[in-house]
Amino acid sequence: MDELLKIGMSQIDITPPARVTLQGQFYTRISTHVESPLMACVFAAESAGDALIICALDLCGVERDF
Repeated sequence: MDELLKIGMSQIDITPPARVTLQGQFYTRISTHVESPLMACVFAAESAGDALIICALDLCGVERDF
């Protein structure tokens, strides 16, 4: 029971700095303002060589290459 458990959490603002194309609808819509910031939050834990990382993103989708 002498295993060390390391835990960490962080968040960062990932709001695009410029206008972007908005998701949804059948026509192109371009953003005009930021209503609320988009955030990325991460939780990481490591013990005895095993690690767990959970990431939550304020996004509609993520490309497979990500």
